Amino acid sequence: PNPTPKVKPTPTPTDTSRSNDVTASNNTSGKGTPPLPLEQRIYERLQTIRSHRDSYPANVSHLCGMTEQLLRRLMELQIINGLVAVETSPEMGNQILDLLLTYRRGASRSPVTSETLGLKFVQTSSPTSTAAILRNLKNLMNPPTRMVLITDERQPLPLGQQVDSQARQRLQELRQRPHYAFQTLELTFDEVAELQALYDVLFATNAPAAIPVETLRHLFDNDICRRHRLLALCRGESSGLTV
Repeated sequence: PNPTPKVKPTPTPTDTSRSNDVTASNNTSGKGTPPLPLEQRIYERLQTIRSHRDSYPANVSHLCGMTEQLLRRLMELQIINGLVAVETSPEMGNQILDLLLTYRRGASRSPVTSETLGLKFVQTSSPTSTAAILRNLKNLMNPPTRMVLITDERQPLPLGQQVDSQARQRLQELRQRPHYAFQTLELTFDEVAELQALYDVLFATNAPAAIPVETLRHLFDNDICRRHRLLALCRGESSGLTV
């Protein structure tokens, strides 16, 4: 199981620029430099993270926590069309899925339907652990409409060397289940860095509350957010996923 801890994005010893970068970007008083446009602040933060790559090792629990907080804020502002609920493992009463997203679909003259998207963030070096995780997903009593297993490319999902290993068999069984769509998503370092930069800027000193909704809407239509596969997935798109 892969529970989702609270996110505590604190600067690492080798990345002392983080607090200074974000604070300077948010400076709106006195004779200091006026705040940079939001997209420029995110881009500059992204460049800082890229230049301190060793300070950001693979950590899917942290990735999951950032994703949860971003999605909750976007849901509150109704930026993601149809997203009505974001639940974590404790809220769902199990430790199998990490996040469960619920969407309401339907046009004005059509019946309203619900779709669910389950996200499982996995980081392990053991094929045995992989097999156990996949088995738990397969045996989920009330599976979501879609289920996506998310990993970091710096620690790929270990399936074992044998072509008929238990982990490979469980993965194939999940992909063949007829009742829901199961897919995998291996994020690149750049995608992780982009999400981190977005999180750092938007959540610096409670920034989202002070940013106009239309500014946030425009931001989530820009290049970074449009091409980011995890964000596209949460929009209800599926580009870049492995079936």
